[in-house]
Amino acid sequence: MYVSLRGFFGCVSRMWGWENPAASLPMVRRSIPPARSAPEEVLAEALAHTDLRVGMIIRMAAYMGLRCCEIARAHRRDLTHDLFGPVLLVRGKGGRHRPVPMPADIYEDFVRITDRTGGWLFPGKIDGHLSSRWVSKLGARVLPSPWTMHTLRHRFGTRAYAVDHDIVAVQLLLGHSQLTTTQRYVLPAQEALRRAVDGAA
Repeated sequence: MYVSLRGFFGCVSRMWGWENPAASLPMVRRSIPPARSAPEEVLAEALAHTDLRVGMIIRMAAYMGLRCCEIARAHRRDLTHDLFGPVLLVRGKGGRHRPVPMPADIYEDFVRITDRTGGWLFPGKIDGHLSSRWVSKLGARVLPSPWTMHTLRHRFGTRAYAVDHDIVAVQLLLGHSQLTTTQRYVLPAQEALRRAVDGAA
């Protein structure tokens, strides 16, 4: 609303030469909410009580950081390899594609499932695949409240960042166009906070 008001009155004041009443509005700073990373025990419990299909949905969000819409559109033709192993060419937001390395067990299950389905990982009625909404519902059924598929992406971001502290690598893996978005996905490790305080003391 703030940005809309400033934009509208800025445009009107330029067009008509009127004084801009929004110019005196104080700047509003958006606070960055902390990451909501699904705990490991929640993930383990969800995987222990599901079938292969829903397990793939959960694992692709938690271990690869994929959005529900990206999981829904996964297809056999998107599989490739680099020098280090299997890669999924993820069809992300805005038609952008990005390569995401695949854990070996997810790759093996992906191949097994798509051998059977003939292409789509999750066949359905939306252009041949499941809708992202349905993928989200399937995942939500095995996750206790307040945890969601999106908190599995936060879990991935937090864990991936903890490996090398390379925020740009995490940004690329999550498919964010803005680094500030990625920062909201990364929860600092308690040990890192302790080391920072000890180092400054």
